[in-house]
Amino acid sequence: MKKLIFYTLIIITNLNYSQDVHFSQFDNTPLNLNPSLTGLFFGDQRANINFKDQWRSIGKTYRTYYVSYDQGILKNKIKNGYLGLGGIIYSDKAGDLNMGKTAAQLNLSSLIEVNRNQLFSAGIYLGYTQHSIDFTAGQWDEQFNGVNYNSALPSNESSLNYSSWGNFDIGAGLNWYYEFGESTISSYDAFKMNIGISASHLNKSKLKYTVGNSSTQETLDTKIIAHANSFIGIKNSKAAFIPSIMIAIQGPSTEIIGGLLYRVRLHQASKYTGFYKESAMYFGGYYRLSDAIVPTLGFEFDHFAVGISYDTNISQLTSSTNFNGGFELTLRFVNPNPFTYSKTSNKPMIR
Repeated sequence: MKKLIFYTLIIITNLNYSQDVHFSQFDNTPLNLNPSLTGLFFGDQRANINFKDQWRSIGKTYRTYYVSYDQGILKNKIKNGYLGLGGIIYSDKAGDLNMGKTAAQLNLSSLIEVNRNQLFSAGIYLGYTQHSIDFTAGQWDEQFNGVNYNSALPSNESSLNYSSWGNFDIGAGLNWYYEFGESTISSYDAFKMNIGISASHLNKSKLKYTVGNSSTQETLDTKIIAHANSFIGIKNSKAAFIPSIMIAIQGPSTEIIGGLLYRVRLHQASKYTGFYKESAMYFGGYYRLSDAIVPTLGFEFDHFAVGISYDTNISQLTSSTNFNGGFELTLRFVNPNPFTYSKTSNKPMIR
């Protein structure tokens, strides 16, 4: 019975203080950050895979699996603009009971060229989230035989009846993009900037867990995200700085994370034969206010990019975590090659 009370408290705490799926490399999950970023990239198709493994040092790990895909459509049909279409699927599991969410989301955006250097975009999303808990994964007092744990023994917790449930979700966002391209093909002095704001959970779904005869219900607070990032090329150096920041506010919770990456172009693609593929690497880190320092390393080659980071915990949990936090991996594929797409396009992003 003590265990039942304990897990009920966990559920209530989760409802009141839980946060949406999030990544330290937030720039590598653009569809999750803001639906107006759907289709906003150099290329025609983009796919992202992300994985985060967190809090392994203090018990059962928190794991997040995330896949997204988006593309620009009607690029030759709409004057001075196009549409972005994409989607997200993710699974987020936490703790011994695998308490978590599995969600699917469809994004639609409209991107309009203000002038040769600027794009304005607006987007919406519609999603569905399934919530679940696996009480069969729990370990109960009655399953210890005096020497060790035996899962074959009955738990005698007959009141643990639980059914998964789901909710619909709606959100929207706006984004402004500015670009000043390289002055020459080899000057490496491009400047790009994104500034956006989005709102998730506009429909304020009711979240309700029922365990046995006990239930609790909360309203899912709307989450507001403000974000900005930039690419600042250093003329004639083959290097660039990439600063970024995100501020998320949801109910009583606030997350502020910012970062700075240093990017170096390692090799320029062959102009005629195509034998050599263009490549670049970046390194740096992020800082999540009062929570973690996140060293980051990445590599880009042709259509592909990979990013690796690790959350080094510096919050009050350090006594339990010993500064350990979470490993994060991101993979990206863009087609056509994003290194050459912008050079062969006669307009930024659109053509």
